[in-house]
Amino acid sequence: MYKIFLLAGPNNNLPLLNKSMYVNLQFNGEHGGSSDIDTKGWPHYSLALQMIKMFFVADLNMRLDSECIEKKIRYYESCVERLNRVHMEVERSAFYPRLLVSLKQLKDLWGVYNSVVGRYVIDASILNYRFVSDKLLWTLNSNTFGDESERQLLRYKSRNDIYMNRKLRLMFLRFKFAEIDALAKRVHFELRTESFAHTSMYDDFNKYLEFINGKDESDLNNELDPLGKVLENPALSVYEDEEATGGSEFKKDEVNFYNFIDGTSCGHVYFGEVESNQNQFTIPNHIYIKSISSLRYFKVLNFLLVQPRKKPKPDYIINEILEAREMDEYSGKNLPYLNEVTQIIFND
Repeated sequence: MYKIFLLAGPNNNLPLLNKSMYVNLQFNGEHGGSSDIDTKGWPHYSLALQMIKMFFVADLNMRLDSECIEKKIRYYESCVERLNRVHMEVERSAFYPRLLVSLKQLKDLWGVYNSVVGRYVIDASILNYRFVSDKLLWTLNSNTFGDESERQLLRYKSRNDIYMNRKLRLMFLRFKFAEIDALAKRVHFELRTESFAHTSMYDDFNKYLEFINGKDESDLNNELDPLGKVLENPALSVYEDEEATGGSEFKKDEVNFYNFIDGTSCGHVYFGEVESNQNQFTIPNHIYIKSISSLRYFKVLNFLLVQPRKKPKPDYIINEILEAREMDEYSGKNLPYLNEVTQIIFND
């Protein structure tokens, strides 16, 4: 019965078919009103978690070939080792320290991409379901999804943002490897020719791009040590839709994509967390409306406020709240959080 329930998806009505199914499949996001977030005694939490993992957890690394990326990292680590063996005092090239920095940046970013909190995000469409509560959302952290050393909250993303991040991660890693390749070959050229230049010549972003995009398909590892062990430097996959990154909603510029700092591109763990990106998720209006009278929804609202998201349209939501107050559900009702919600809307 559990398998049928999961395969039927989050919109199925199986719990409503009879009392027995309701008892066995119904999930209460409030956990009996307890303030404890321990999930061991939470009826059907494991079933709810399975459904969330199946339908609402998105993997941002779907386009990344881990084996290929690891091979490329080993290739450029070998380039650094061979540069040190072939040339005396590699530090004479001002580009050598920048090469080391760039390689470390790549390895650090790749490590974050492979962490639970860096790899997985929650599809924000989950917020439209009635089982959502702040207690449930608090449990959906990296610890719940297998990283025992981390308790960071997973990000919430719209489906458009998820799609965009999957593309941009691959595109940036491809560019970052090109940066490392260009720097390594520059170091080798300078040490081989005794012709040295200062790195400041590429501190200008446009000149930096020209430097990185210069075509040099030579195999540096083999050039440094023709008789040494042959290491593979495979090409990353290319997808036809890569350039379609959301049109005017996201600009692939010096800051938003490259994150150009001190002569290298640092990239981002999550791309598009800027106001100009209209693809970011928005807190659903019904959460604001229900928050004026419901502690449960008020807590959900406060939980979501720390998430990077598209800001609400204050006038529109306030108008919906005023219209809601004329409905039977809210008429004559005590609205303990009305002032707080109103302040949140206008201060956000």
